Amino acid sequence: MTLNLSEYYKDYLKNSKATSFIIYNNADKTITGNINDIKVNIRSVAKTIMTLTAFKLMEDTSFDINLDTKIYPY
Repeated sequence: MTLNLSEYYKDYLKNSKATSFIIYNNADKTITGNINDIKVNIRSVAKTIMTLTAFKLMEDTSFDINLDTKIYPY
């Protein structure tokens, strides 16, 4: 069964207060979304995603990581 994330989230967001959303599909490396504000600061989005990724990494390792580890997008 193929999961159509864009349709799933469109249905989910009908009753949501969110005005914009972005979905990154790692399987086919595509970005789907509805961004109401045309001026999107991609650098800010990337920083936010990297911060969330770092916190997820720390959480998954019970904060037992080397603090000198650097996380870079590729």
